[in-house]
Amino acid sequence: MTGEFTNWCSHYYRLTTRLTERSEYLEQLVENAPFYSGQINLGEIDEIISYYREAQDLNEEVLQLTDELKQTARAILEFMSYFQIPRNKVLTGEIPEQLEYQLWATEDDEIGIRKTNDLEPDPLDENTIIVKPSDDCYPPLVLQTGKRGKAAR
Repeated sequence: MTGEFTNWCSHYYRLTTRLTERSEYLEQLVENAPFYSGQINLGEIDEIISYYREAQDLNEEVLQLTDELKQTARAILEFMSYFQIPRNKVLTGEIPEQLEYQLWATEDDEIGIRKTNDLEPDPLDENTIIVKPSDDCYPPLVLQTGKRGKAAR
């Protein structure tokens, strides 16, 4: 079981990864954006509008992720300040059964983070089901089932 500071740091790692992925996708959308060039077919114009709506929605998601990342970094910096953890002191953590990472605070009050190692999931018995959400910001859900295939309580 992990504690509060570990949870903040792991959440920061997940947010960083998600923000990078979504920002790169937004950049691709912007680079490949279709333009109105005199099309007269309403369906073609609808496709252009749909494309720009998707880019706008994605931009909003990127802005929200950026805000959440800043708030999470602030919380981590507060913990580090409270415990007088020096700047550039490298801390290590892990997201169980996924990866290990290093985290540190810079002199500019920013958080540095990097993955150092992938972890293999523990071997599971036949009565375990892993449900992985499509959003990487959430950990996999592990369900233990009984011998009859019903979820154990």
